[in-house]
Amino acid sequence: MADYTGLSPDEVKTILNRYDLAEVVTITPLAGGQANSSFKLTTRSGVFILSVCDEKGPDEVKTLVHLLLYLQKNAFPTSRPLLTREGDAFVMHRGKPVYIKEYLPGEVVNSLSLEMIYQVGEQMAGLHQISPPDDLPLKFPYGIESFAVVTDSKMDHPYLPWLEEKRTFISLNLDISCKTGLVHGDIYW
Repeated sequence: MADYTGLSPDEVKTILNRYDLAEVVTITPLAGGQANSSFKLTTRSGVFILSVCDEKGPDEVKTLVHLLLYLQKNAFPTSRPLLTREGDAFVMHRGKPVYIKEYLPGEVVNSLSLEMIYQVGEQMAGLHQISPPDDLPLKFPYGIESFAVVTDSKMDHPYLPWLEEKRTFISLNLDISCKTGLVHGDIYW
């Protein structure tokens, strides 16, 4: 779970000075999320989300923002990140990366209808058709290459044998000659 970061109105103003955004009218903290502290910003030029990356480092955030821009360029519906006036993907504040993206209006739906599930499937199929950018990392902090950090930790937890079993299964069954592509790894309501 993230170590959530609160921001004062003055801190938000300092961050926004790096972007081409109008004056903030309201700042609303958003609930949820496990790796960011996020705030809905209503400004005189639109509505945005400001995210303080409590668990991601600068390299991960730069990759994330560039991937979102790449998806947008490839006509995939996703949130649109803003670059700073200098063209940077994020700013550093209190030692943490902070980025801003356009707000997508909507609501959390706990129980998806069959039509909604079909729509999600259609979008994911579209994502799978987009070739990954050349500069996308091939290893991720939650990928199989990171399992050993947990399984070799000597912790006494029932999750460890399960994870080791999954690592063995994946290692024996993964066909590395298969075509690679983009997938969304955490679809949930």
